[in-house]
Amino acid sequence: LAPPPGVDSDFDNRVSLMKEQKVYLRKQVWAQLGGDGEPAPPGVVPSFDKAVEEAFGKVRHVKSAETQATNEKKAEAEAKTFDFDADVAAEMARLENELRAE
Repeated sequence: LAPPPGVDSDFDNRVSLMKEQKVYLRKQVWAQLGGDGEPAPPGVVPSFDKAVEEAFGKVRHVKSAETQATNEKKAEAEAKTFDFDADVAAEMARLENELRAE
């Protein structure tokens, strides 16, 4: 469930951006279908509404895939950082053991 408006500003911003994207897509699809002027309001031309929803779905799918790829890269980077820290700790322990052995 979505939080009420004003509770989560990041969520509010994402919703606002999605609305802007949809308005932009409505204009682009309207022009591609040969429409003049402002796009038809929702519900007036069902085939146009369907085309807009399909285009919006594709955009959301691409954005979702990009977000997933970004999250995977971040996770890999964090894993490498963790491995680096573990390697440093292991090397420090090895050096301490060598010093104690001398």
